[in-house]
Amino acid sequence: MLGQQIGASAVSPEPLRDDARVSFGPFVLDRNERTLQRHHAEIALPERSLRLLEVLVRSAGQTVSKDRLVEEVWRGTCVSDTSLTEAMSRLRHTLEDEAREPRYIRTVHGRGYKFISPIRKVGRHSGNSSKTAWVSVQIAASIAFLAALWIGSVVVGSSHEPRGSSAGFLADRPAMASDALQRLSGSLLGFLAADTTQVRRRFRLAEVATNSAQTFKYGLPALPLGEFSADRTGNRLAFSIAEGQQSQVWVLEPRKGEFKRITSVGYFSDPVWSPNGHAVALAHRRNGNFDLVVKEVDRARPAQVLLEAPLDQFPESWSQDGRSLLYSELHPETGYDLWLLHQRSDDSWVPTPLVRTANDEAFGAISPNGRYVAYTSSAGQGPDVFVVDLNSNRTTFRVSGSGGAYPFWSTTGDRLHYVNGDEVWTVATDQIDGDVTRASRTSTVPGLYLAANASAADRIVVAMLE
Repeated sequence: MLGQQIGASAVSPEPLRDDARVSFGPFVLDRNERTLQRHHAEIALPERSLRLLEVLVRSAGQTVSKDRLVEEVWRGTCVSDTSLTEAMSRLRHTLEDEAREPRYIRTVHGRGYKFISPIRKVGRHSGNSSKTAWVSVQIAASIAFLAALWIGSVVVGSSHEPRGSSAGFLADRPAMASDALQRLSGSLLGFLAADTTQVRRRFRLAEVATNSAQTFKYGLPALPLGEFSADRTGNRLAFSIAEGQQSQVWVLEPRKGEFKRITSVGYFSDPVWSPNGHAVALAHRRNGNFDLVVKEVDRARPAQVLLEAPLDQFPESWSQDGRSLLYSELHPETGYDLWLLHQRSDDSWVPTPLVRTANDEAFGAISPNGRYVAYTSSAGQGPDVFVVDLNSNRTTFRVSGSGGAYPFWSTTGDRLHYVNGDEVWTVATDQIDGDVTRASRTSTVPGLYLAANASAADRIVVAMLE
């Protein structure tokens, strides 16, 4: 996801121009041999995408204009912006790099692209790669072992959590679904142990009481979560986990200890629950781009394609009646824009632009009554939360006073929550009138990443950085 990168600027590496063989992350690019390797294994990459990578690496730390990329990669051939977008999408897919949260290639909206990962010169017979791989295996094994120990302590020892202020949390039901949770933990730890190519951020899922700021962790290991969302009851969670060049979506009911993986092959991300809780909207990488699809949770049917387009699209929020889906689209000129996908009477879906500016607009949420759309924008010095009033000629208000992102509405629609660093802030819906001073801090959660509604009005589900 665009995540905490929205509106932020990363430290750029010094450019290396003359080194023929360089490495970044687990990859080695040999510009003399014209190959890309990962842990000594050559990766098949289309000619255009390989040239694109060469140009970007040669100018690492600098923004390379789209005109220059077209000139150097296509060498005088007349091509459209779509050709560049498709080649970039294929390259990112190979590098397992996300445009919304890049590790290697950042889109500089309206200008071009920048290679942002540190690179280093690699000798022809360097032994560092095998050593690094072995250290990564040891680290992964240690993580799995320690996480397994942590799981046992949480599941067995959860009866020692205070009961008086935690009714309804996992801590109140220590014997609940411990076997199922341990089976899930074992499955997920298998993915963690197999991921030896990089050290990724891992998060714990938990519930937080907004009236007391008490945190109650679920009996799961820390996971390399991409995104997660809670259904309208707050009792079921959907989250994605990347597994090599694939990403799968899981559904978890922590109170019952029931879990399942609802996708099997491909790259799926950004799950968003439908209002009736029977399905999730997903971003599915197909033919090099992310399309909008819907997958039924309790049936084995393939995902249904809602919208197929040459640009990447990511679901954000459903309307209460399930006939409108808010989504973000990554445009090469304007960055992330917000669109509404409406279902017509003949069941076809029609896209309509909602917010399109030179800034990034993403992470939107439709209010339960359908009147407002809250979203994150990179306008100004950093990310802030804005609200569009659909009943008042799309009047826009900023509701965060000193930064904010990832807005979500309470189930009753009377409050809007958002994340600002390690804090959850709240503003009453009837006070959304442009006065940013009315938002108040309700919780502080160390390492807070994402948040969503839980099953009770005074609780939220959070993902915390481990």
